[in-house]
Amino acid sequence: MVYKYGCSDEKFHHLAGMPFLFWKLIEESKALGAEQIDFGRTDMDNDGLVEFKDRFGTTRQRLTYYRYPETSREQMR
Repeated sequence: MVYKYGCSDEKFHHLAGMPFLFWKLIEESKALGAEQIDFGRTDMDNDGLVEFKDRFGTTRQRLTYYRYPETSREQMR
């Protein structure tokens, strides 16, 4: 199972919508027989999202992107 995109509004975090969404993802994935869930990409400097995913017991894996032709981040903006 792959969780690809999501977002949240910080002023509503107290309602725990995202933890509920991920918990449902885990329950439904398990019911469907999924053996792994990919929680999606996270920028390394996004400490809050990294911590959120870590609390579900995820395993971090570094992804390296190669582009051709090679471009800098500034050229992509």
